[in-house]
Amino acid sequence: MSRWLSDLSASVSDFERAVKPQLMKVLDADKIESIESHTSKEMKNILDENAGIDLWVVHKDGTIRGLASRVQWGHNFKTFTIRKSRETGAETEYEKRKRSIDNDALYPHYTCHSYFDTKEGDLLGFAVCKTVDLFDAIDNGYFRVNRTTNADFYIIKWDDVDTIDVQQLTLDALIEEAIRIH
Repeated sequence: MSRWLSDLSASVSDFERAVKPQLMKVLDADKIESIESHTSKEMKNILDENAGIDLWVVHKDGTIRGLASRVQWGHNFKTFTIRKSRETGAETEYEKRKRSIDNDALYPHYTCHSYFDTKEGDLLGFAVCKTVDLFDAIDNGYFRVNRTTNADFYIIKWDDVDTIDVQQLTLDALIEEAIRIH
């Protein structure tokens, strides 16, 4: 299995295990489902590659919205990241979403970024925001650019976006909360 496929599998697993239960509370959701679970392969590719939607959020009031999710391991940087440019010149998630937002087309209503200490490890934190709020932060200069070996990323601090909620979770905090409740 390629590293990319291995990372994708681990990110899906970590999201399902640790982020999804918390995110359902934050978004008042009845369900959060991967587009792969209930969508044909052709439509999954269209939704993921063109619209950037990874998951469906079904709210308790019956409304359905798309969600983009990114999972990273190692350290909680408390930032959203979105690919700005690629060395190959291929279109990026920033360009696709910006075009969709500007043209009132389909895009993920929410963007979620989560951090774990290791793959299959402890959730260090996550934040979710409306995607338009993330793009407003970029449009207003609340970002820095980070260069990797083959791409540039916008880095936006959670505090610089009108976030719906930021969850700072650590194992100690969860234990402390469980003791307080009981």
